[in-house]
Amino acid sequence: MKTARFGPSAAEWLLMTGAGMLLAALAAADGWLWWMDQLLYDAALMARHESAILSIEGARPGSVVIFLPSWVGAGIAAFLVAGLMLALVHLSARAGLVASLGLGAGVVLVAVVGLHAGGWWFGPAPALMASVLAYPLWSWRRLEAVQCYLDAECRALEQDAAALGLPFHGRCPILVDAYAQRIHLVRRGAQRQRDMRRFIADTLEHLPIGVLVIDPSDRIVLHNAQSRRLLQASEGQDLLAALRNLPWPAHLPLRDGLPDSSGEAAVSQLKLTPDGPSHLLVSVASLSPEPHCRSGWVIGLADVTGMHEAQRGREDTMHFLSHDLRAPLASILTLIDAYQDDPARQSAQIPRISRYARSALDLADGLFRLVRAEGVDPKDFVELDLAGLVDSAADEVWPQANARSIRLLVDTRDAEREESIVRGDFSLLRRAVINLLTNGIKYGKAGTALTLILNAEGPDWVIRVRDQGEGIPPEALPRLFQRFSRVAGEGPDHPAGVGLGLVIVKTVAERHGGSVAVDSTQGEGSTFTLRLPLRSLSAGQQATL
Repeated sequence: MKTARFGPSAAEWLLMTGAGMLLAALAAADGWLWWMDQLLYDAALMARHESAILSIEGARPGSVVIFLPSWVGAGIAAFLVAGLMLALVHLSARAGLVASLGLGAGVVLVAVVGLHAGGWWFGPAPALMASVLAYPLWSWRRLEAVQCYLDAECRALEQDAAALGLPFHGRCPILVDAYAQRIHLVRRGAQRQRDMRRFIADTLEHLPIGVLVIDPSDRIVLHNAQSRRLLQASEGQDLLAALRNLPWPAHLPLRDGLPDSSGEAAVSQLKLTPDGPSHLLVSVASLSPEPHCRSGWVIGLADVTGMHEAQRGREDTMHFLSHDLRAPLASILTLIDAYQDDPARQSAQIPRISRYARSALDLADGLFRLVRAEGVDPKDFVELDLAGLVDSAADEVWPQANARSIRLLVDTRDAEREESIVRGDFSLLRRAVINLLTNGIKYGKAGTALTLILNAEGPDWVIRVRDQGEGIPPEALPRLFQRFSRVAGEGPDHPAGVGLGLVIVKTVAERHGGSVAVDSTQGEGSTFTLRLPLRSLSAGQQATL
């Protein structure tokens, strides 16, 4: 956009100065202001308190006044105009007024002193008139240029605000006076500027990434809520100290504990781990990409912990698939190829082939259920009865429990006193309870009891599965709900699973706004607790999970 000029140009100054010098010189040379010169001359004589007013031919009886040539007065007038115009360019309005009055008075004083001290006289009227007229004419032109500049800038502010779609919250009066219109335009532009600043501040505050702006003196001038949350600091120096405490790479040049990006126009991106589980993507850009110049920073902070975990999960999944899924399939092919010439022995391997195929199928089913649990949309949840869900899950695993002589005890007495209603996905919640039950059957002792209890506790419904197995080693508890994690030392009586069952339970619980926990004592057994919120949990709250 073209920038408006905020003062008279050099050409205008030269034109006004030349015209002023020419008119002042002509006035002095041709005697245009002879009557003013006569008044000044008479006033100078009266200042000496002469008893009689002398004629223009003499200052005192018997004395002669020397009248300087007209070109001297013209030169003095032109010089005065040039000097005054030069001064007015650099002086303020008040100083320019003082300079104009001072120069005019100085010219008259020089003429009076010359008359009384040296007996010579020149007409000061042109120079005096030039000093009186130069100031208002130049000030008028300067004021007009400033007004045009302000009008143009106010219109530019209007256009910038309109481009952002910011409405003007004010009344638009009908004004006739031009100056009142300009005042209203300036007031409206100032309001637009405040609205724009508020708009930028609100936008910055609600950005999903953290933003900090640091000036060259290492002072934080802008920051938003996300930056304060990620750095766990409140204001100013706390944020700056938190930035300096980040684990910046050793190869990165630092200035005052912050990345030194002076003279670099590109944005630098770094992945940092300020504490164990969290990962930050830090973007650093220089405010002044000029070499050898101390600059400020614009720092962006993004929490990429979820992305990092997802990437790690994908890597674990690919590693697991490349081994655990490939192993049973390779075993099946090996058995088929090894005994293809001996049908009798090949038939004897069918149970082993079936076991390998079932293992691969279980792995595929587990992965499918995990992906479905991770991708479920809480907006699709419906109200369901937990008591019926628990009974259905128990019926599903009863054959497995019976095969190991494990008694399955189901307690849903709390659901008889009040409706056990929650919002959720029936098939996923049922699968989570089945996984807990099959886990208890697998690791419980044969001939013992497996208890399934549904309780109402405060605002939640709680499902507990308690087995009477050997318990879980304390060192295995932290990784119990991790992908593809298995408890060591399962033994031949406890076949290995695919390591996804408890991960599915944890994922289903979290997607429903709940949680899962385990309490285990070695030699006595383990108790898994699945906690789900009541239906009072709104769909909007679940949508944020």
